[in-house]
Amino acid sequence: MNRPNVIITGMARSGTSMTAGIFAGQGYFVGEQAAPASDANPLGYFEARDLLDLNVDLLRRAGFPHHNTWRYEPVTPEVRERIRTIVPEERHRRFLAFYNERSPWVWKDVRLCFTLPFWLPLLDRATTRFILVHRRSEGIYHSIVRNHSKILGELSPAAIAGLARDHLDAARAALAECGVTPFELHYERCVQQPDAVAAELAQFVGFPLSAKDLRVRAELNHDTFRDRVLTRVRDAFEDGALGWVKPLVRRLVPQRLLEWAFPEHRREGERRRRAEAAGKP
Repeated sequence: MNRPNVIITGMARSGTSMTAGIFAGQGYFVGEQAAPASDANPLGYFEARDLLDLNVDLLRRAGFPHHNTWRYEPVTPEVRERIRTIVPEERHRRFLAFYNERSPWVWKDVRLCFTLPFWLPLLDRATTRFILVHRRSEGIYHSIVRNHSKILGELSPAAIAGLARDHLDAARAALAECGVTPFELHYERCVQQPDAVAAELAQFVGFPLSAKDLRVRAELNHDTFRDRVLTRVRDAFEDGALGWVKPLVRRLVPQRLLEWAFPEHRREGERRRRAEAAGKP
């Protein structure tokens, strides 16, 4: 039996990259220009630049001027309605044909919450599965604080909760209108009940998956009490009153201890160790 194509969306920092990684690990085509891993997402983003660019273009043509759907003002109902009226062009059909030639593929983009009404009429819904990723709004907020504190601006926990709700509500409405039932994946259940989630997701997509395939890294949660405290400590050293101590801390505190406290920066330590090893005779 052919494996279905998979479309994943949800609010930023809710676990969409983790979810896309499940399918990338199963050999799904992610795209030829997939965003590389970073300290904010050390396991990878698993999102294709060509898909992101098309979704940004759709939003701008509908009157939403920003590249990002969660850092600025919410996407309005008027913008969502205009997206429905955009007529597909030959480039959109070529894009979809390119991916279909490489099936099974996985699309992952936060913006899909709002651009699904454009894509749904073009997709073969019999061979495509849709996954909506949830996370507690407090968890999303603390993950953004940990990884994007410099761009957080005036976004409060309440604002993040509203944006997360807007994203998921828009995606659900678009899918319901087409009679499509998505799989609703909850990040917290992946952390707490990985075996159950893997079994349910396997039934949804039609092929075996194990808890290991979920690739859950609890140390990257950022929503525990320990993580919240460490985030405050990090911010104090980065931008606060203790900024002058930062060079001294880097010099005196073992790199391994810093990586334990801030595992998202483990890649930096690995790069340093590789460079040091390469420099040794």
